[in-house]
Amino acid sequence: MCDIQLLTGFGILLSGVISLQTYISAYHWEVIVHLAWFSNLTHAACLTALRRYLYENQAQRNWRLVLMALLFAALVVSILPTAYFNWSYESDEGSAAVASSNARCFFDRTTIPKLWCPPLYCFLDPAPGGNRWERCKRLYNSDFAEATTAYESHIFSILMLAVTFTTRAVKTTKTLSAASRSYLRESVSRSYLSLLTKVSKQHQRLPNASITRKLWSIFRPLDLLIGIYLTGKLYADLLSSELFDVSPEKSINYGMLAGDC
Repeated sequence: MCDIQLLTGFGILLSGVISLQTYISAYHWEVIVHLAWFSNLTHAACLTALRRYLYENQAQRNWRLVLMALLFAALVVSILPTAYFNWSYESDEGSAAVASSNARCFFDRTTIPKLWCPPLYCFLDPAPGGNRWERCKRLYNSDFAEATTAYESHIFSILMLAVTFTTRAVKTTKTLSAASRSYLRESVSRSYLSLLTKVSKQHQRLPNASITRKLWSIFRPLDLLIGIYLTGKLYADLLSSELFDVSPEKSINYGMLAGDC
């Protein structure tokens, strides 16, 4: 079942790419990306149960890593157009796409200025008695296209994919897994604990009546450093856990508008 998820992800994206040759709406393209995304996450989660098996069967692990790398690259390319799928009629950020826009248009960034509509203009009646959901016809400045929720979400999605791929590749390789645990996390932890020890000793050497000691008792830098250390360990454990790998990318934005590139 684990390997089937990889094939499912490739099949979903391949069907979408074939549809791009004719027409596929931006809404359906985002649905395709979401389905392939969850196939990738399901496969990544399954690798945890297969870790020891892959340690002993390196040939199968290597083939899986190659397929994972190909799916990772395909997902990154597929996510790029969704940066401009900010079509929710409740949004006040503007949009370059509507639900029925041709998804193929958004693979070319030079077309975005021609399609960009500022907030509200995509949703106002162009004339009395006109189509309420008709897009604006004029060209608008797209300088704010990279400040929308959809654009930020697609960057976060790509970062999550990169972290998922990297952590799975490391954990399925015994040498890399041991090295990351002993040389990275443990060495950083020891260095930080050494810093805490030095700060604590420096605080103990201060005279009781000194201004510096009073300032230390007010601002409590040692407590702050301990908080940073514990927070860092918490996030390190979270980023390497299955919980982070199966976190949802983002909610699907539903639209009701008509448009074309």
